[in-house]
Amino acid sequence: MTVRMWTEIVFDLFYLSTIWTLVAIMTYKLPRLPREIYRLAHLFRTAFFFLVLGDTGLLGSRIIAYAAGGLAYRPAFLGGSIHLAGLGLLSTSITVTIFYLCFLEIWRRRYSKPFTAWYYILVAAAVVRFIVMIPPQNHWESHIAPVGWSIFRNIFLTIQGLGVAILMWIDARKVNDRLFLIFSVLIVVSYVCMWPVIPLYHRIPWIGMMMLPKTVAYMAIAFIGYAYFFKDNKTVDDKLI
Repeated sequence: MTVRMWTEIVFDLFYLSTIWTLVAIMTYKLPRLPREIYRLAHLFRTAFFFLVLGDTGLLGSRIIAYAAGGLAYRPAFLGGSIHLAGLGLLSTSITVTIFYLCFLEIWRRRYSKPFTAWYYILVAAAVVRFIVMIPPQNHWESHIAPVGWSIFRNIFLTIQGLGVAILMWIDARKVNDRLFLIFSVLIVVSYVCMWPVIPLYHRIPWIGMMMLPKTVAYMAIAFIGYAYFFKDNKTVDDKLI
């Protein structure tokens, strides 16, 4: 338990500091980008701002809870108590949904797509997910979500995320856009790592370590996208890598 806890803490601190630094650098460079690449770069930066914002809530609350004695830590708040790790889980559930909405729009603008039925279906999946997160059956007061309800709400996130990955893959293959082919593969990798955790974590806690390679996949997207959208001397001729 101790080794797993410290591995998680060290990795979480590394991830948060790295991605916040990257978001700050992207924000600094945005105004200097050519107009033709600015909109995509702005959406990319926004996507990772929301992702790391929610992850700060999740991972930061877990680190604080570990320091206070365990993930069940409930500090006093307004005459009652709050479950830090549970609220952190809620925060990242909200922002990762926004992350994929940003990537859906990145795909649409990258390939100059109209607002198709598939676009609206994936937006609807995000809206339904937000609605599904409201009922008390989610038990946000616990860091271990009820298995059935967790599967239910993550089905809509999976529809949203894999839907974006499939749209990227289809259009990227048509024009040999290696950047978006890589993005689509890494998104799929993140879901492959995530899904074993959802039904099994309450019985096999160590399987939560699968979230580390999931996070590495997101970090890879961040660095690859940064190297493409924010590199110096960017020109419109660099559309495909």
